[in-house]
Amino acid sequence: MRKIVNILLIGVSLGTIVYAAAPFLPALKDQLRRSATVDGPAAKESVTGTLREAAQKVGSVLHLADACSVPLHYAIGDVDPRFGISKEAFKEDLLKAEATWEGATKKDVLQYDAQAAFKVNLVFDERQQQTIEAKKLDQKLDVVQTLRKGISLEYDDLSDQYETKKSKYEGDVKRYKAMADAYEQRVEYWNDRGDAPDAEYAQLQSQRKSLNAFADDIEKQRKALNSLVGQLNDLVAKEQRAVDSYNKEVTTYESVHGSEKEFDQGVYTGTEITIYQFSDTSDLVLVLAHELGHALGMDHVENPKSIMYYLMSKQDIGNITPSAEDITALKRRCS
Repeated sequence: MRKIVNILLIGVSLGTIVYAAAPFLPALKDQLRRSATVDGPAAKESVTGTLREAAQKVGSVLHLADACSVPLHYAIGDVDPRFGISKEAFKEDLLKAEATWEGATKKDVLQYDAQAAFKVNLVFDERQQQTIEAKKLDQKLDVVQTLRKGISLEYDDLSDQYETKKSKYEGDVKRYKAMADAYEQRVEYWNDRGDAPDAEYAQLQSQRKSLNAFADDIEKQRKALNSLVGQLNDLVAKEQRAVDSYNKEVTTYESVHGSEKEFDQGVYTGTEITIYQFSDTSDLVLVLAHELGHALGMDHVENPKSIMYYLMSKQDIGNITPSAEDITALKRRCS
């Protein structure tokens, strides 16, 4: 009596996609603001700078009553090389700041003079160091965000592949089980009768081989799907490592510098101007224009977009132009 061999039904075991979005600590972008405030509080969780007069203009080399009749001659003083700016480049920025006021008044109110007693200095300390470190974090954030974008695109592509292949796999498993059930019923039928005709036996043997081949193909699909799951989870882990590294550096930065801090960005003493911090060239020109405005005898004005406003945050540093309030204040000194 010939017994027909049953087939072993395949199991279904797919890997699991574990996607946990990597959280960011607040980015430092735009937190190290170009700010100039005398009395205003620091913005929450930001680093702000203050511009205030350290003296009451006593002993100034400039006689304020003659602010526009005699140009204020100024020269470059100390320039710390750690700012990464040459004296020639610094002079260009000074001339831009000078032109800001002279273009508005059509008067020669400021004059660069290498021999002048009135100096403009760049003094490097922890304030600029903080700016440099914040910029490095911003640059790393750009890298991380670019990486996340690339990972997202790759993840979406692999995820689409996974869903397509998973759908086919699940359909094939369902079809295989239906075919296997039908085969088992026929096997059971003929085994109960002790034997099967040669033609029937040959047909069942052929079906068994086909089903086993189908099972092998489905197993390959399962392994391929789990390989995709592994790739997807590797992408998530890669993203998480990058984010964790960035967040660790942010934590270190905040532990050293704190999330709230006020400092003098620039100071006019009456006999010189000293700049301690700036984020870029445009920021430097704005700070210089503000302090030169004080040197010309101007006080703060009320328009938040003005160069001489006490808080530097809303000025258009891409186009530094005196506001109507700035011009009125300067003309008041020139009357």
